[in-house]
Amino acid sequence: MCRKSRPESDNICLDCFDCADVKNQKLWTKRVNLNDKFEETVDCSKCGETTHKVCVFKFDETSFICGDCSGEPGFKKIIETDPNREIDVFLSDKANNQLDDKDGKISVASFTTSKSIHTKKLMPDLYLKDAKKKYGSVVNYVARAIYFFQIIDNISVAFFGLFTQEYQDLGGKSWCVIDYLDSIPYMKASSKSRSDVYLELILAYFEYMGLKGFKNGHLWANPPDKGVDYIFNIHPDTQRYLDKTGLIKWYRKILQLGKDTRRLADYRNFEGEFKKGEGEFKNPYDLPVFVDSLWCKILKWIEGELENPNDQNFKRMLENEYKERALDNFYFDLCGSQLQHPIPLQSEEFNPHKILGDRDSFLDKCFAENWEFSSLRRAKHSSVGIINLIEAAREEREVNGSIQD
Repeated sequence: MCRKSRPESDNICLDCFDCADVKNQKLWTKRVNLNDKFEETVDCSKCGETTHKVCVFKFDETSFICGDCSGEPGFKKIIETDPNREIDVFLSDKANNQLDDKDGKISVASFTTSKSIHTKKLMPDLYLKDAKKKYGSVVNYVARAIYFFQIIDNISVAFFGLFTQEYQDLGGKSWCVIDYLDSIPYMKASSKSRSDVYLELILAYFEYMGLKGFKNGHLWANPPDKGVDYIFNIHPDTQRYLDKTGLIKWYRKILQLGKDTRRLADYRNFEGEFKKGEGEFKNPYDLPVFVDSLWCKILKWIEGELENPNDQNFKRMLENEYKERALDNFYFDLCGSQLQHPIPLQSEEFNPHKILGDRDSFLDKCFAENWEFSSLRRAKHSSVGIINLIEAAREEREVNGSIQD
């Protein structure tokens, strides 16, 4: 057995179990390993000791010398928040304010990309002409990927992530939307639950957007099924997931706290937004459609279900969805700025990344590199891989002035 993995090892083979350093052997259960995957190892070029690559953070094929032979101290990899990125500094300050002095410091790294999409990809053909009048032929938006890390055992470990969309002008309104969020249960806070810290991180994002002049925010309670990874590849088997009812309740808690602390002006679910609009959603193209989000999916789904779509049949099916989705998507008013319109991002504020800035590409990279977060040991290794990408991107930006997709 790799001795590096002993402190956090969840599984020990029978040959090693009798001599393993475990407190109470009676608490262990004998099981059959049905996983046919093999965890790669590396041998020290001096003493020959075999160690998991994950345990010694080995990412290449160069020769390896273990810590005992090299005399080097334990592995250390810490990512600092880039002081030149305003949103990262804002979010990291808010995050660290939730911690006690003895807790590990939190850092933030984000990637910002300018994007656009043709309106025809958001709207059914039946309403495309009217949609183009309202939104134009192309919808422009900003996509962000935000990663949160906390120092654990001298390593910055990723524990929370957000993928967001920001629309400066969508049908005459400014919107910021959390498209995906995900967490790994390794963050440590002495005086607060992880859930309460996550809550503050979400509010911090919307608070920042409000300060930048955005007026409207959106959340959709769409929990993943067990085994489905939104951002981080392979969660611990023991991680708890909220069902839709629980997630709706948690989002309401977040939004109510935002209102109570005056970080949000007000909030409503879709049912409340529909009533507030007083005819604002009279037509399907009046719905706030965000890329690959709830109403965009529903409008396209209805279009595919109708053999001969017409306005009457389409609206009849949509009415049923209004009732079905009355409680699971939220709309809220941001505050913090007297600006009539959001402040446009300057060119130097964009820092796209073809892997870290794209959720699908990030998941593909994690899968290809076997970066997973099923245990703290593996989360440390995966986080170091992510940090290596961040550091390379920062170095490239210093040299070239920008990161090219």
